[in-house]
Amino acid sequence: MQNNNDPADEDAERRRRFLEDGAAVRAEVIEQYPTVTPTLAVPTPLPVQLPDTIDVSERLERDDEVEAVITLEFPQVEHVPDLGLLVFVNTARAGADTPTSAPGFLGTINFFHDHGHQHPTTVRLPARRAIVGTAPPGPIEVTLVPVAVPGRRLPAEALDVRTHLELVRATVG
Repeated sequence: MQNNNDPADEDAERRRRFLEDGAAVRAEVIEQYPTVTPTLAVPTPLPVQLPDTIDVSERLERDDEVEAVITLEFPQVEHVPDLGLLVFVNTARAGADTPTSAPGFLGTINFFHDHGHQHPTTVRLPARRAIVGTAPPGPIEVTLVPVAVPGRRLPAEALDVRTHLELVRATVG
């Protein structure tokens, strides 16, 4: 016989109704790590070590409600040619031939040259699973791997990339 007064059932039903009615989700930054601004020299992959991040993997393993977010800011996109960037975390010697099925793969960023677009571009990539799955012995390392857009070749280009890590907690309410 089912107990209709079970607090767990009541809580689940309350949450279900709350989400069906619509809920605001807010990402609360609980920790920010220092920003690093290296220059990517296309076509060479760029490994970027993030300072003060030695304990991040352990912290994520202890608290499954915390998400890690890698933020990449490209301040001068008006000069970026058509190119793609593969983004890896804690993947030694990541290159264009590193499979996107690698545990440290975060995602792909594509730039298409547009003379009318001259605003900085910011990309945020969820990184919790990749960081925990690669468990670095030292600081977290993000590697940006330039790849050619199909039918084009990779031009030699310098591109500044502000890179940082945030730990966030999503709150619904």
